[in-house]
Amino acid sequence: MTGSTPSRVVLVSGGGSGIGEAIVHRLAGEGYCVGVLDLEPVRLSAWADTLEDRSRLEIHRCDVASDEEVERSVASVLSRWGRLDALITVAGLLEFAHAADTSCATWERLVAVNMTGTFLMCRAALPHLLRTGGCIVTTSSTAALAGLAYGSAYAAAKGGIIAYTRALAVEYAKRGVRVNCVCPGAVDTPMTQNLGIPDDADFSLIARQLPLTAAAKPDALAGIYSYLISADAAHMTGEIVRIDGGMLA
Repeated sequence: MTGSTPSRVVLVSGGGSGIGEAIVHRLAGEGYCVGVLDLEPVRLSAWADTLEDRSRLEIHRCDVASDEEVERSVASVLSRWGRLDALITVAGLLEFAHAADTSCATWERLVAVNMTGTFLMCRAALPHLLRTGGCIVTTSSTAALAGLAYGSAYAAAKGGIIAYTRALAVEYAKRGVRVNCVCPGAVDTPMTQNLGIPDDADFSLIARQLPLTAAAKPDALAGIYSYLISADAAHMTGEIVRIDGGMLA
């Protein structure tokens, strides 16, 4: 570890764009030291270079579906700051297809990035969070709470994240680690652009997943993640927090 021990260290997967990037900006502005993992962190790296205190960010290219890359990246963050107080998992992948046309390769890729990636990140972080009495915030989706036509593989993976979150919350509550989950609805991010919806899709079914107003901007979600890792949420664990603009109201 180099330098003095920081007060709070947060690790964010999928922090290079979209919701994850908004969270990194928010937490850095609040004075956290932030370790960021992403497959394509180029844009975030450029932003980080403009910061007055660049030392508060540690950015790594990482495929969250790779056990080796996750372990190596987490170890690097620990080597830099010597502790970990919170993990936020945002890395995800969304593709649309008719359920009957979904290939095994597509299914496996979506499960690997969304669900296995969450598992690998949590497994790598938990020993360090136990030492600090830290917390985890996972990211699922409203697709896990209401049927998403043409998104069955994504929905299944996101549903698994909710079940995994609750299991961790129960298992680690008495050991001092809180685990909660955020379920965003429609958010304007790179992941939700150019999705390749089937040409013969019934858009009335897709409209069931739209908010009552416009899709959210990523900044609108960053605050709830900040809250969930803060002392103000000390009595929250096992919660599934939905942010969907009234879609499921």
